[in-house]
Amino acid sequence: MQAKETKPDIEAIYPLGFLQQALLFHSLQRESDEGFLQVRCNLNGSIELDSFEKAWIQIINRHESLRTSIHWENIEKPVQLVRSYVELPLSYQDWTHHLPKVKTKKLSELVNNDRNQNLDLTKSPVFRVNLIKLSDTEYFLLWTLHHILADGWTASIILNDLLVFYYANKKGEEPDLPPVPSHKSYINWLKSLDKSKAGTFWENELRGFKFPTIVGKRNLRNSDEGTEFEIDSFALSGEESERLRSVCKKNRITLNTLIQGIWSILLSKFLDSEDVVFGTIASGRSIALPNAELMAGMLMTMLPLRVKLDSEQDLSDWLNNIQIRQLKIRKYDYVNLDEVLSWSKADTPNLLFDNIVIFQNIPLANIVGGDIRISDFKSGLTSNYALTLAVKPSKEIEFFLKFDSFRISKDQVRWFRENLSEICQQLIENTPQTLGEILNLIPACDQNDNRSEMLEAKGPVTVDYVAPQNEIELKLTKIWERLLGQSPIGLTDDLFEIGGTSITAIRLLAEIDRDFERKLQPMNLLQNKTIKSLSKLIENKNNDEQFSTLVPLRASGSKPPIYCLHAGGGHVFFYRYLAKYLGNEQPVYAIQRLGLDDVAQAAQDIDKLAAHYVSDIRKAQPKGPYSLLAYCFGTTICWEMVKILQRLGESVSLVAIVDSPPFYRDMRTTNEKIERVSNKLKQMDLSFVKTAWQGRIMHPLRQKWKYLTGGQTEKERQNLMRALNSKAESYVWEPLPVKVSLLRSDSMLRLPEQNEAVKEWDRLALGGVETFNVGGNHDVLFEEPSVKKLATQLEKCLRAANPEK
Repeated sequence: MQAKETKPDIEAIYPLGFLQQALLFHSLQRESDEGFLQVRCNLNGSIELDSFEKAWIQIINRHESLRTSIHWENIEKPVQLVRSYVELPLSYQDWTHHLPKVKTKKLSELVNNDRNQNLDLTKSPVFRVNLIKLSDTEYFLLWTLHHILADGWTASIILNDLLVFYYANKKGEEPDLPPVPSHKSYINWLKSLDKSKAGTFWENELRGFKFPTIVGKRNLRNSDEGTEFEIDSFALSGEESERLRSVCKKNRITLNTLIQGIWSILLSKFLDSEDVVFGTIASGRSIALPNAELMAGMLMTMLPLRVKLDSEQDLSDWLNNIQIRQLKIRKYDYVNLDEVLSWSKADTPNLLFDNIVIFQNIPLANIVGGDIRISDFKSGLTSNYALTLAVKPSKEIEFFLKFDSFRISKDQVRWFRENLSEICQQLIENTPQTLGEILNLIPACDQNDNRSEMLEAKGPVTVDYVAPQNEIELKLTKIWERLLGQSPIGLTDDLFEIGGTSITAIRLLAEIDRDFERKLQPMNLLQNKTIKSLSKLIENKNNDEQFSTLVPLRASGSKPPIYCLHAGGGHVFFYRYLAKYLGNEQPVYAIQRLGLDDVAQAAQDIDKLAAHYVSDIRKAQPKGPYSLLAYCFGTTICWEMVKILQRLGESVSLVAIVDSPPFYRDMRTTNEKIERVSNKLKQMDLSFVKTAWQGRIMHPLRQKWKYLTGGQTEKERQNLMRALNSKAESYVWEPLPVKVSLLRSDSMLRLPEQNEAVKEWDRLALGGVETFNVGGNHDVLFEEPSVKKLATQLEKCLRAANPEK
């Protein structure tokens, strides 16, 4: 059967919408396609098969989405292709002769077998229809389709049109249906909009939102876990449902608003947060385009809803505020989530939530057309978020919790289900007066360990961390860190194991297109899920010159970066806690020694090492001012870097020295040393005796003993340190026109010889020296909890050195 007796031809080609791109990506990513939908319902009445088939053909002609296929291979960007006609994939079977038990069994087999037959998105039509005759007045309809071309409203629109066409065909009349806008007119309407008001609205709506509302594990790094969705559900009785609706009427709110309020309470309790955000679904059809509400297809949008909780607030007032906010959002529900995130002024603008609420207020119950009535409607629940609450507002209100069992545990979901039911019961029976009365009834979730992950919004440094080696890898690292809201991310980390989703992937592809002018396909990303492999796909024939020393502890952030020099050991991961406490907007790079354990590399002259490091930081930050931090041995290289940068005409806004004097050999003459000892004796200060004994006799003896009795590793370590010290001692220090911010620990401030040594900075820093006490002990200054105070002071120094413009 054909919709038109003409040769196949292409009617239109459109780009994919944002959620369509995400669904395509998800479809390609997983063996189990969460976009696969089965619409099921009973048709009550006597059906004339010819009129029914004709009605479906008329619907295909009326709605472009039913003639559309999706294409992505060998083209720049995925597209949806509309054909002028397609064949109707209708299968009809008569089961009236079977016993009721056999019918039930065969229906179950039909649904299961149909699920095992995937839909080919590239071949239209991307749907199929099964009609089963169960009796003379009862039929079962199974309509299999894909979410990429149909949202929940589409099912209502199509089934309503089906009965209108069918009834008209039976009577031999023309159906009385208004025209449907074309998808082209919809796209043109979107293009004609001035979205500045929407941008301002969403910027204000999310301003100051500090912590993403994350209920599931984000980071599956180093695990064999994948994705497996399950559903937990319950329903209220008919009487309970009616009483809950009465609560809504009493408070002048919709049932949808009440559900959103309950969900906000649960999120607040689960995460111990008074400011939460979750995803909501809008039809995308409440727009100023005539008859937009009649359009089938994937037009729905997902938007964030932010709710603040104050336990003292009147419950009714609080619920009304949620409803008012939803009405304001509805004015701008034509925008997509990507646009909202780009406008967001939240502190975590690229990571807001991992849970959504779907209120299935689609008018499908008891649709009637002539002598045919639709009943027992069911469809799938499409979501790849960690947790989804879907509510079906039927006579007996049903609640469905769909969850990714690898990201959120069954015990946690049970907590949500039990307390969701408990809140409903409390509202029905008591109608609490304040928000606090409900919050106090809900116990904390003993199984919840997500709070710290939500606060930090970052993954841990692991031994598998591999730093970027060139500019492409560094740019990609910045994009990944910004979109995923965590740092550091290494070259070999799998995008989807560290919290990436299909929506993240689509945003990533868009940023790659913008920053590298490379249009990559979803399949490219699925085949190149690490920065290392993705960078190889992006790079051109002329490979970028590699850098071998830069380790981004946080590559993303809006502030000027700070570069932290390695100490004598050459390793830099002791800076990881410092990066953590400097905040999400502060990029932090560590400079790791060339060759790390290579004596030949370590034995390079200070000026050569400094020149190499300057070259690397200028790849990450082509222009100054530059902020540097040094500790112990690194002070020497840092000083030479300042000299090189100033010689290049670049400014150095901050030189932060942590608890260290200039690292160079004692240049005093013998007479000066004798005079110093004499003065100490006159003052009865014998501290120099202990220092001399420890430094000049005991320490060398211990090192010699370790060398003689230690293994090859200890010998290599000491050879390396001797090479480093030799180069540092031969370095010629010069006074430079720069200011030094000296951050000192309590333990070093108590040592007179250290106080005397750091005075050398007064001679070298022509811009002056400013000293700050950061407390703690020198040996653990970069460890928890001492590092918090160090980071707080360093952040103040950075703000003063690099004021916001």
